[in-house]
Amino acid sequence: MKAILKRTKFLELQTQGKFELYNNDDELVFSCDTLELPWKDNQNRISCIPLGEYKTIPRTHGAYANRAFHVQEKNGGEVKGRSHILIHSGNFFTDTKGCILLGRGFHDIALKTKKREIQKDGVMDLLNSRQTISELLELSDGFELSVQTDEKVIEKKSNSRIKIDFIKEGEIAYVNVKSKLNLRSEPNTESLVIDQLVDDTPLLIKEDLGEWMKVATLGVEGWCFGEYISLIDSNLGVVSVNSGTLNIRSDCHVKASKILEKGLNKEEKVEILEKRGDWYRVKARIEEGFVFNEFLIR
Repeated sequence: MKAILKRTKFLELQTQGKFELYNNDDELVFSCDTLELPWKDNQNRISCIPLGEYKTIPRTHGAYANRAFHVQEKNGGEVKGRSHILIHSGNFFTDTKGCILLGRGFHDIALKTKKREIQKDGVMDLLNSRQTISELLELSDGFELSVQTDEKVIEKKSNSRIKIDFIKEGEIAYVNVKSKLNLRSEPNTESLVIDQLVDDTPLLIKEDLGEWMKVATLGVEGWCFGEYISLIDSNLGVVSVNSGTLNIRSDCHVKASKILEKGLNKEEKVEILEKRGDWYRVKARIEEGFVFNEFLIR
């Protein structure tokens, strides 16, 4: 089996990412979120590990015995310049000590036990970690691991926001909101509201300042908050998998039968018909079925 850890958010105190596990038929069988420390030149216990190719084996002794994977170089040695790098459970960046935490979802949480007390501090913490690790241990007794960086994600140091660098000046994009998006005279929330744009309004991108975008629509120019602008119509989705294909199923659960003999390819577009819990009902290649929402970009 092989796994891909793709780092997607690079923050001052931590690094967030996605983990995907594929079987020998290159089918996605498991996915979750990851939490690591920031990159600090591979320093022991204060840095995440370098990008590269590794292998993992079950941890059978010491801390986290039978509850973690040991990350090694492909030749079986310790990660270069490091020792005892594990994939294990934990909720906070202070739990990592340079290792990799797995879980599902992020939230700023508080914790109080006999050993420690952590207050809400505005930093996103990892959820459902023990259950996630248990599921992975049941699926695999070791796998190849590729640690990568999502090249489409860049850090905006000025405001600590993460910008997805899809949209370029001169491109057509769309409003993607549930209500209305303010079109303002200047790139700040204190400026005059020129108009309010509804979902799916087409926009011509004139200038991109990261957090704000200058757009033209219906003969009017102004500034919109970039978080609510998408390259595609909100009724369309784009398949997002690191490798392999995405299965489209007859119902909204993982044991439902596959509709297509060959799954959906990376960056393939589908029409979104409705959302049911964690699944989308979509139309793809004239067929209708369900895909897990985590692997669809809207």
